[in-house]
Amino acid sequence: MTRLRLSAWTTLAIVALPAVTGCFGRGEKIKIARDGSATVSINYEGSVEDFQTADALPSHASGWDVSVTVKQDGDEQKQEMVAERVFAPGDDLPSSYAGADDPDADLYLSFPTDVRIEERSDGTYYYFTRTYQPRRWAYVHHWHEMFFDDSVKKLGEKSKEELTQEDLVSIVQAFAGVEAFKQMEFAKTALAECEPSHGPEVWLFARRALLDVYEKEADFFAAIIQRCEQPGEEEQQSCFDEEAQRFLDTGYAALVGSLSEQSGFTAARLAAFDAAFDRALLDYSITDELGGHYFEIEVEMPGTVIAHNADKADTDADENVTTVQWQFEGNAFRDRPQELIVVSRVDHDSEVTPRSAIDGIGQ
Repeated sequence: MTRLRLSAWTTLAIVALPAVTGCFGRGEKIKIARDGSATVSINYEGSVEDFQTADALPSHASGWDVSVTVKQDGDEQKQEMVAERVFAPGDDLPSSYAGADDPDADLYLSFPTDVRIEERSDGTYYYFTRTYQPRRWAYVHHWHEMFFDDSVKKLGEKSKEELTQEDLVSIVQAFAGVEAFKQMEFAKTALAECEPSHGPEVWLFARRALLDVYEKEADFFAAIIQRCEQPGEEEQQSCFDEEAQRFLDTGYAALVGSLSEQSGFTAARLAAFDAAFDRALLDYSITDELGGHYFEIEVEMPGTVIAHNADKADTDADENVTTVQWQFEGNAFRDRPQELIVVSRVDHDSEVTPRSAIDGIGQ
């Protein structure tokens, strides 16, 4: 059976532990030379756990020179990744960090990047563009917003000691509802991919079997809370994790059982459904995790920058703009693209690269 990774229910720690927040910093500097070559330097920083992201990171397998260091920062271990790669004129710039043979490459963060050079009468123009492809925001958060209404959100403002038994039940029920509908979303996506000709009743029966696992009376969830009243915080969290995993496994088993009964799933068809379900889950996990990533992208251009949509620009001693920088969080490209555009010019009376007009570098 597919083992689902814990997601929203892990946040049951709100019942036992204080909230923990963090940010995965993704720094990148791209230096464009006059001949159109590019040097890309990456510096990522975060906790050791941040680097366990489902998204693809630069690696030797994807062509990068990578080094990783870990250091102790108080009670937490911090990790830093430094990577670099040089692209010759005409080389394709990366649109993701996936390895060449990664079967899930299409699910990772995608950022098509292009450098183009154009000769004009007044100089040589350099165009840099990168577009972070949109991720489906509603796919991640629709059900969370549905179950975590204002009354439940207000419970998060209370301290652990202020939460009543009824409050705790409301929190657990909300998380159960979120997980049920997320599983339902993954299953519907997988079924459409593997069994496109199934009748609607097949899905509706499977949907009902899944909901029957999660839609329980308040007493049922109160019993979970009582079972997890452990003496230590780690023990409490471990108990909630086990309860969450049990729900995920039980729900998935009910779902698959219904599909097998209605469609007569063979072992091969079940394996195909498992694989499609896992891909839907991975797609969700990447999108969800990217929301906690912070991007700082710096681009250094030849000549003088004459136009850009960056957040800020740095100038050299001669007051020529050569470097621009963008800063944004991962939710900037949810349901919409995030475009980075900068144009620079090298005047003809300055030192220029001895080559003719070039077009399409990086495409």
